[in-house]
Amino acid sequence: ELVSPLRMEESLLKSLTALPEFDAYLMQKDGIGVSTILVFESTESTGLYLIATEKSAQKQGFARQLVHHILRQHAQRSKKPVILHATQSGEPMYLKLGFLPINKFFLYRYLKSNI
Repeated sequence: ELVSPLRMEESLLKSLTALPEFDAYLMQKDGIGVSTILVFESTESTGLYLIATEKSAQKQGFARQLVHHILRQHAQRSKKPVILHATQSGEPMYLKLGFLPINKFFLYRYLKSNI
């Protein structure tokens, strides 16, 4: 099972990738999925989301290769900016690939369950 900060129901993922604005990529090693990415094309930008690598395959360059592949494809067909939201653990890789941090934000969680 691929590791991601946000787990997504398979039915939701299938409905998203059925839309022409979304593409899903899966990198395999020896026939087994090791890294994945969801790409969203809008009129203003290309967004990279849900970048995840299987725990046993982390730190081997799979996500970097996958993102680099997407960036090469994008450069051949578009001048739109590419954006992504990264965790702190992924930030060094994205900086090496040429991404620049433009904003830091806080994530809030609502804990009350008695509404």
